[in-house]
Parts: sequence; C-alpha cells; structure tokens
Amino acid sequence: MEEEIKKLEKRDDGFVEVTLKKAKDFDEYVLAQMCKDTSCLNVIRDPNSKVKFYYDTNGYLDLLSYLEMHRFEEDEAMKFLIYLFEHLVRTNTNKPVVLQSDLIYLSYDGGILKFMALPLTMDKWVFQSEQSKTFLKELIKVLKGENLYAISGFLVEQLKGKEVSLPNVLQGLHRLFDANKPKAPWYAKFFPKKQEVAFVVNGLPKPAVIQKPHSPIEDELFMETMVLFGRDDQSSFIDQKTKAIYIVQKDEYHIGRDKGNDLCINDTFVSGKHAVFDSKSNTLTDLNSSNGTFVNHEKIQERTLNHGDIISFANHEFQFQSPFSKEEEHV
Repeated sequence: MEEEIKKLEKRDDGFVEVTLKKAKDFDEYVLAQMCKDTSCLNVIRDPNSKVKFYYDTNGYLDLLSYLEMHRFEEDEAMKFLIYLFEHLVRTNTNKPVVLQSDLIYLSYDGGILKFMALPLTMDKWVFQSEQSKTFLKELIKVLKGENLYAISGFLVEQLKGKEVSLPNVLQGLHRLFDANKPKAPWYAKFFPKKQEVAFVVNGLPKPAVIQKPHSPIEDELFMETMVLFGRDDQSSFIDQKTKAIYIVQKDEYHIGRDKGNDLCINDTFVSGKHAVFDSKSNTLTDLNSSNGTFVNHEKIQERTLNHGDIISFANHEFQFQSPFSKEEEHV
C-alpha cells in the first residue's frame, strides 16, 4: 500500500498527515468503515482535498517505541502478540491497516490498540503478503524478553512460506501458546473452569505533559464545541478531541445527532437519538442506534459507568467523569 501514498508526515501537533497519489484510489465506503471502527485512529478528511487525511495520535504511544523500551517476562510476549494479532486481523478484515510498528498505537491509559487504516479501493490492498513479511521482520528485530526462542523461531518459520497472512500467523500463535501450556491436573475437570482474564498491556510509560501546539486543523475540521459549566457534584463527559466538558444537568441526559439532544454530536454516523444517560444510577443505555454505543471499546446495550470510562459514539470519544471519584478513593 505504500506505493499509493504520496506523503506521510508526523506533525508536531500530534496528527499524522497522509496524502494519496491518486483520487481514483480513494474509497468512500472504506472511509465509512474506518470511522465506525473504534480500533481505528480518528481520521479527518481535508475539506479542500480529495486525497488528504489527518489522523489524531494524541494520547497514544507508537508500538515501535513501546517494544524498544519494554522487556517481556515469561509468556507475556506470547500473550501480547496474540492480543496484537487478534485486534489486527479483526480491524484489517474490511479496511487496509498500515502494517508498520511506528504507525500502530497503544493508548497510555490501558494499552488499547489503535490502527491507522487507509481509505483505498480493495484492489490496492487485498493482498498484503509482502507488507506482512516486513512487519514480522520488524517484530523479530525489536522484541526483547525472557524465553523468546520459541516465538522467534515461529516467526522465522512464517517468513519462509511463499505467502504470509495475518490470520495464519494468529492461528499459529494460538497453537504455539496451547502447546506450551502446563497440563491441568486430572482433578481439574471436577472444578468449574476459571474465566480467562482479558490481557492487559504492561510497562507503558507515563505520558509526558506537553503543551500541545495550536493546530490549524482544529479550526478547519472540528465542529465548534460548547463547554458547559455546572456544580462539582455533577457527572460530566469530556470530549477526547477538543477537551470540551459537557456537564450532566438532568436525570435523563440524551445523546445523539438531533439538535434536541442534551449532547448533540453532528455526525451522520451518530443516530438522531443515539443513547441516554441516567444520572441517578450512572447507567448509559443505547437506544438501538445504527452503529452502536461502546464503553472502553466494548459494544454495550446498557452499562453502569465508572469514573474514567471511555465512551464511543461512532468516531467520537468521551471520558466519563464521576463527581464521587475523589471521595470513593478515601473510603
């Protein structure tokens, strides 16, 4: 896919600017899929150009930097690779992910993966064998830790094949992980099976406090946002792009595209009546929206929110702030 890119530049304001070579390679449908997928970086199309896009990487650490600074323990590397490839395969199904370790990102607050996808026509990305090989070589080179011989050997064997596909790599990692699992004792079958705990990325550095430079992109591309002020005992939603604060001032706080909502999001991928938040019970309910409501990147129908949860409506993310968080910390 690299040959379809005319320019790729990491800007000082935290955006990655991408310009395609040809307008005919752009696919509106793929862009729509990117905007709906919470695993993709937020992308903005330049209103003055058919081939220029901006990706927001503020709040994220690139994968290459993470791997260069982190040393994996025991089977942590295997679990991390399975976590990486599971998300990579799912995201890459109907949109082309850029397979470069410096263009894959981890959120500082929990290591949630974000991928850069390109809005290209299918004939420009359906076969990614060479890109996959290059990506595996990067991983072999940069992975550090204890007992990585089996993993390195597996990745090297994958490179020997004529074709390399991400699903095959993922299947192989699962087989390798299962083969190295200690056998359960005979009496284990008489006890309830423990539920697997979701993998958590360890060793992420604390984000540096940087004064973000003013970006003309925000003036041109982001819709004007109103900051509402209220009492200290009220919940709020913080827009992760603009840092605008929306104070919940009603028992039932409605969210959606229609102007009558308490939190109005001007986006065609957000339903007119998308969700409602009950401030008495801290419960967020999806109102059968077209593209769903997500809490911490998990699709929900109804969920009680906790302080710091990340709420997603299409490609718009908000952090939930509870007025009782400081008091609860001392209980």
